[in-house]
Amino acid sequence: MKLNKNILVKMALYSLVGMLSTGLFLVKSDAASIRRIEGVDRYQTSINVADHHRSDTAIVVNGKDFPDALSAVSLANKFKANIILTRPTSDDFQYKKFTADLINRNIENVIIIGGENSVDKGYEIELSKFFKVERIQGNDRYETSMKVVERSGIKKLCITDGRNFPDALSTSALVAKTNSALLLIDGRKKLDLDKDYRVLYTVGGTNSIQNTYGKRIAGPDRYQTCNQILDLMNAKNILIASGRDFPDALSAASMASMIDTGLLLCSHRVDSNVVERSADKDSIVVVGGINSVSGLTVNSIMDKYHYSYSSSEDVGFDSASQTYRFSDGRLFKGWLYQPSRSLYGYDKYYYNEEGILERDKVIAGVRLDTDGKAIIDNDGKTITN
Repeated sequence: MKLNKNILVKMALYSLVGMLSTGLFLVKSDAASIRRIEGVDRYQTSINVADHHRSDTAIVVNGKDFPDALSAVSLANKFKANIILTRPTSDDFQYKKFTADLINRNIENVIIIGGENSVDKGYEIELSKFFKVERIQGNDRYETSMKVVERSGIKKLCITDGRNFPDALSTSALVAKTNSALLLIDGRKKLDLDKDYRVLYTVGGTNSIQNTYGKRIAGPDRYQTCNQILDLMNAKNILIASGRDFPDALSAASMASMIDTGLLLCSHRVDSNVVERSADKDSIVVVGGINSVSGLTVNSIMDKYHYSYSSSEDVGFDSASQTYRFSDGRLFKGWLYQPSRSLYGYDKYYYNEEGILERDKVIAGVRLDTDGKAIIDNDGKTITN
């Protein structure tokens, strides 16, 4: 996209708005085996997720209501895009602030899902000054969902009931795994699809969707349905988000487009099912604060499987002291995984009992190079990430 001088000046001004209102945009470090991504509210959480999952495309949806927002899953998978939540209506400052947030994250394309009652026209006007913007909408949630599917160009479908959100959220990772699209339907009515489309899975029980199309996945509740999807996927990485509300899990859906990642819905203060299903995973990401996924659940996972922990509130690496600090001043100690230059990989580092990065030595059988990066793992194999 070519930008003239006026556009560049505007972008600089909008970036300043973003810095003043949200702080300088920093690339934050990923944590070790388990990390939490959170924000002061659902909107900031979705922005923070975008910091961990880089994409040039943002799908903008209503963060207050779920029907149109859920349809974004298909395009998140198609374009490996971030799903960004916004308020349905706002004011001129918020339009500019939101635009600045996307500019700071190197977004190039924006897709708005839903009509102007879902995402205010003001956002579209401001965003159009800097990005290629399109809006996808229908007369109702079902027509909007079908138009999103058509926009994706994907003919394989997973279908869920559009009157509720949990099954659709659980399906987001399955959509990515099977390279399919998510279609919301009115489960009380018979589905009439063009012959070019093929339904792989109907997700939800007969109380949600009366007729079966493709293979049905259904449990006695939203969490057991989610478990069945995870069993089917056998994913080595999981995302954990609240199953009681949709915003954080929807933000996590954009990360589910990463390879071999399942979405696990958490139910209550200490969710034993979540703890049990966190065993033997390569990485775990918790999306949302402690009111969404409690600290007790996360602590139970850490205690049982000895995972290291970090959060999106980390300050990060300090080159002067060679330490990695949390926002409250605490030092990170132990194994830390940070994003590598590969698409999905991680580089592995070790911080000793004083919190200082170790270099050029062997720690617990793992060889570290002069930059502190693990190059030979304890099984004797070269780390290639």
